[in-house]
Amino acid sequence: MKNTSNVLKGLEEIPTNYELVNELIEQRNKKKVIIIRYQNQGIYLYNGPRIIEVMEDNHLVSFKNLSETPEGKLLSIEQAKSLAEKIFHKLVPTYAKGLTFMRIEQQKRSFMDENSVEQTFPVQWIKFAHRNGSYNWVTLGAKGKLIEM
Repeated sequence: MKNTSNVLKGLEEIPTNYELVNELIEQRNKKKVIIIRYQNQGIYLYNGPRIIEVMEDNHLVSFKNLSETPEGKLLSIEQAKSLAEKIFHKLVPTYAKGLTFMRIEQQKRSFMDENSVEQTFPVQWIKFAHRNGSYNWVTLGAKGKLIEM
């Protein structure tokens, strides 16, 4: 089944060769969520390259893009902060109004490629506090590629 996701509103594209692998309904924070997993050619590969969306009431609440190793340099701190804010404002505009920037950390992310070779790459983890007491983040790879939110 081809991917039909449009929840990212143009911020990131799911590769055309990525197809739906599975959908799971689970409980998180006492709410029903749907976990949607896409992988190359629709073939499930444990810890392999993947894109995962977590939806609650038809709204994106979490996203993970470990489909490839981003090439290039990380953004400047100001560029990363600005892009993270833009992502929140585009995806959850009302919620984003309650966010306050906290910090940026240099971290790494890993996945197993289709040949079972671990791929590790640097990311910028941009953390925010929300006035409701929760913490939220956006993770960006090289050239501002959206990795997590």
